[in-house]
Amino acid sequence: MDTHSTPVPPFHIAEDPNNVGSRWEKWLNRFDNYLIAAGINNEDRKKAMLLHYAGEEVHDLYLSLPELPANTAQPNESPYLTAKRKLKQYFTPRVNKEFEMFNFRQARQSENETIDQFYAKLLKLSKTCTFENPNEEIKLQIIMNTKYTELRRYGLTEQPNLDDLLSRARTIECTANQLKVIEDKIVMNTSTEECSYLNKQKQHRTAPANSGTSKNNCKNCGGKWHPNGRRACPALNVICRSCGKKGHYARVCMSTTSTQQQQAQSRANPQHNNHGTNTSINKKHNGERKNRAQIRFNELNMEPESTNSETSFKTTIRPNDRTAMKCPQVHVKLNGKVINFIVDTGSSVNLISSNTFKEFHQQSLQPDSSSILPYNCQQQLKVVGKFKGLFHYNNHQMRADVFVIKGNSESLLSYDTANKLQLIQLSMMIYQPMDMNYIKNKHPNLCNGIGCLKNQTVKLHIDESIPPVANKHRRIPINLREAVEQEITRLMKQNIIEKATGPTPWVSPIVVVPKHHDPNSIRICVDMREANKAILRERHPTPTIEEIFAQLNGATVFSKIDLKDGYHQLTLEESSRYITVFSTHIGLYQYKRLSFGINSAAEIFQNTIRQLLNQIDGVLNISDDILIFGTTQQDHDKTLKQVIERLDNHNLTINTKKCIFNTNKIDFFGYVFSSKGIYPDPDKVKSVSNLEPPRNVHELRSFLGTLNYVGKFLPHLATNTAILRELITKDAQWDWTENHHSAFNDLKKQLESARNLAYFDQQKKTHLYVDAGPIGLGAILSQELNNKTEVISYASRTLTLTEQKYNQIEKETLAATWAIHHFRIYLL
Repeated sequence: MDTHSTPVPPFHIAEDPNNVGSRWEKWLNRFDNYLIAAGINNEDRKKAMLLHYAGEEVHDLYLSLPELPANTAQPNESPYLTAKRKLKQYFTPRVNKEFEMFNFRQARQSENETIDQFYAKLLKLSKTCTFENPNEEIKLQIIMNTKYTELRRYGLTEQPNLDDLLSRARTIECTANQLKVIEDKIVMNTSTEECSYLNKQKQHRTAPANSGTSKNNCKNCGGKWHPNGRRACPALNVICRSCGKKGHYARVCMSTTSTQQQQAQSRANPQHNNHGTNTSINKKHNGERKNRAQIRFNELNMEPESTNSETSFKTTIRPNDRTAMKCPQVHVKLNGKVINFIVDTGSSVNLISSNTFKEFHQQSLQPDSSSILPYNCQQQLKVVGKFKGLFHYNNHQMRADVFVIKGNSESLLSYDTANKLQLIQLSMMIYQPMDMNYIKNKHPNLCNGIGCLKNQTVKLHIDESIPPVANKHRRIPINLREAVEQEITRLMKQNIIEKATGPTPWVSPIVVVPKHHDPNSIRICVDMREANKAILRERHPTPTIEEIFAQLNGATVFSKIDLKDGYHQLTLEESSRYITVFSTHIGLYQYKRLSFGINSAAEIFQNTIRQLLNQIDGVLNISDDILIFGTTQQDHDKTLKQVIERLDNHNLTINTKKCIFNTNKIDFFGYVFSSKGIYPDPDKVKSVSNLEPPRNVHELRSFLGTLNYVGKFLPHLATNTAILRELITKDAQWDWTENHHSAFNDLKKQLESARNLAYFDQQKKTHLYVDAGPIGLGAILSQELNNKTEVISYASRTLTLTEQKYNQIEKETLAATWAIHHFRIYLL
């Protein structure tokens, strides 16, 4: 058997670089299926075939990739699996999550697409979007973008799950298909008869159209003569819509001549039309061209179908602002004949009435079963047939289908035809959320270097009664001196420090610290412990986590801005610089900007940025981290734009590498905020979960401190940590037992399974539950949100030895008093 008779096509990396990850996975699945079908089991041969069939581009890429780390290899991993893992590791990171989510949101059910095909497409797109609940997102996308209005109504009113929605969709789809088969049969029969009738009229037209019928036709209905006499005529009891008399159809009415003359006058002077529904703007094509793309027909009314089966329709303009609105009309040549068309940018087809069609003497009709629905109406227009027409306007011409509708009405020109004839000019406004590229292009100075706040300086309040201290110079290791010199040069160029001249009563030493992310670079830290004794601190409030929780209620879109070397963007007054002098092996220097070693720097910087962003809704800051949030994308972008402009106008700059824009969840000071609530940072939870049991008091204190930071997510934390806290009490002997080990593991598991907390909403009803145990107190703050109880926060504390002796009623009373005081920011 020839195993190479059906090779897999090569994989082209550059074909769609935005989806290379998903395309590679799909290609690899096809290749694995090929290997199974071909019966190839040798691992070395499978690897060789992988690189061969993937193509030269992938083969060269594989040879250029570095070897995988040894600690990532799987036990007894074959060469084929290693090659697959190596290539997957390269391709997978290239999946653009934001772009995949954009593709998912843009997905719509096409006219020829079944609901199962639409669902399969959404399911495939959702796999690369990292949704928290893919089924809910797919369900919402089906409801919003299905072609079935009935299904959308069901989804919005009944709020079904995905399975119920799909089941209902299949029922609707099956019914629609069956109904279409029945209606197509009826429409086709009717259309054939109408086409035959109209074509026969053209062939025998030797007199005006309303001059009567041939001797073989009935004068009352226009059809064939009735062998059974007048009583068999369908127009026997019909009221003519032309003259109002009984016994004949309007199309054979002998008084049609006068009616046609009136209609001709009406078309020539539409402003005198009694209905006043259409306003001509002929001879103003150039002046009105820009407005045509923005005019929308809000309703296309259908006159009730009369007993003689002649249906006419008219266009009615009903502007939303209830003011007069001109209907765009234009004279266009159709098959050499000038026709007055209404330019309808909402129409997908060209329409003329059967009365207008009679003016085309040599044109024949083709039967057509298309269903044409007016805007905002479920009643179909009666299609007589269609023909291919040649449209001509100025120097532009094109061919397009023209549908003939039974009755007498204005002619409609579709968007596609009007656009190709250069009759309309689209004025499109595409909304695009702000991102880093937009900010870099719009505010280039904001992303360039270290800024300097304009028109404001920082004054340090120095207690002159404290005697100055000139610390002894600390010798810098020889291998670090070159790096220190480079850092001093960089700070000088950026105007952050300057040479110290004159008397220097205050001198502080420096500490050289390698940077964590780049060991070859260093950071100069000034030890200002002595100088800080003379600097009077400023006390400015910083938002607490509880305040942030309440402020973010309802937010769905978030961004975070990091100011570049935040403190260094504030200028120190010259009178305050002398206390920042520090010594190096190449001389004395002092800061021109606010430095990190000053004890009041955090409060000064926090207050400065807070005042700068004052009166902008939807923004808060903690130090140099600025959080922007909004309940909608538009609200968020409005706030983000204001913040960006405020920072740029004051000559501040941002760290583009640390900024995050337009996300549905964001990490801020150890917590993750999203539209669904708050939860601990997964990275911090993972680091705690991987901790080994503590070996001493210091490691245990660190572990308990981490738990206290996320204590609001953990019920009864004080009680559960009691046995561990016994080891950190004064005079306690370190003796790590099995009970301590069990409590340690239980706490890690509790943190891993911690539930999301809801945002506090001051408009909702609030509940406070308290409990008192033998050694601790517990409390739960909750609210009624969306018809269910949501936890806002947990709290707990340990009972003192004296409190442990209280009776139960006293403990419960103590728990209530303590809990109200603890949650006073929410309850009072």
